[in-house]
Amino acid sequence: MKLRARQILKAYGANPARWPRGERAVVQEALSQDLPTVASQRRAATLDALLDAAPRYRASPALIARIRAAAESSPGAGGRRTPRALSREVWRETLAALFRGPVMRPASALAGAVALGVLVGALWAPAEDANAMAAEFVTLAFGHDFQVEGANE
Repeated sequence: MKLRARQILKAYGANPARWPRGERAVVQEALSQDLPTVASQRRAATLDALLDAAPRYRASPALIARIRAAAESSPGAGGRRTPRALSREVWRETLAALFRGPVMRPASALAGAVALGVLVGALWAPAEDANAMAAEFVTLAFGHDFQVEGANE
């Protein structure tokens, strides 16, 4: 309870009107019982006073005009597009074409799985001798029949 009251004071300040309505009683109760919470409220009140005394910044009309011009020329507004935005659009359209339709979805998924399998197989090549690995696979697949001398006779 006390910890939550201090968190609220740090986040919302000392003015109870700014606190979340459902938690105002928690803060008030903590203020009546806990001295560190009271100290936290005093620090929050000092910061509130400092912030209230600071001059309000008003954007100049030139700044507002520049922001509007930049927003109008952004890719979402139908203006000029950067090469990076065009590249993203090309990738999106390509991927959408790959995964569109009842035949292309499974085919694309299969192709992706095969490509991923080849990539994983190439990157996770065993550090051991390849012949020893093949012998191990043969042993696992066919048992010790091929390993025992005289089995082929």
